[in-house]
Amino acid sequence: MMRMMLLTDYGFAGSPKLKLWDFIQTSSKPMVAQPGMFKFSAITPPRVGQKLSLMAPTRFLARTMGPTLLALSASEYRNWDVFPKSSPAVVLLNGTILFACGVGIVQSHNVWHPPQALLVTALGWSILALGASRMAVPELILSSVQESQGPPNALLVGMGTVGIVLCTIGYWL
Repeated sequence: MMRMMLLTDYGFAGSPKLKLWDFIQTSSKPMVAQPGMFKFSAITPPRVGQKLSLMAPTRFLARTMGPTLLALSASEYRNWDVFPKSSPAVVLLNGTILFACGVGIVQSHNVWHPPQALLVTALGWSILALGASRMAVPELILSSVQESQGPPNALLVGMGTVGIVLCTIGYWL
């Protein structure tokens, strides 16, 4: 299981038995990058002397998903009248995009232990499930939208609230 993008499964200081993640969890001192710490990396390793943060992927995704949810909830509320006029093909395409985004979030951030990381991961799984449902039964999703009497205010307020929480995690915590 990938716990984070940078600090997983790379040997620490040449020792194949000691993983960097285990060292960070048991160390009482703040972790600082040292020369030769990373054997190899698909991404750019940290600079020597740079502090390593376990929350970096969570903060990055929160900074991306927070403003997106805020803008999405506001635009869906304002333009709700266009959704009933949509076609099943558009719902299917939307589901495909949501599914791909959800898979990307889950693959890069399947972390369940700090509360901030739990929120990002749970939202990734929710996006994945929403996309899969829209891909599986687009006609049913569209008919439920067409039968609704107006925008689902509670859902849109909830999306906006989660967006504000994610912005707080990403930019201020």
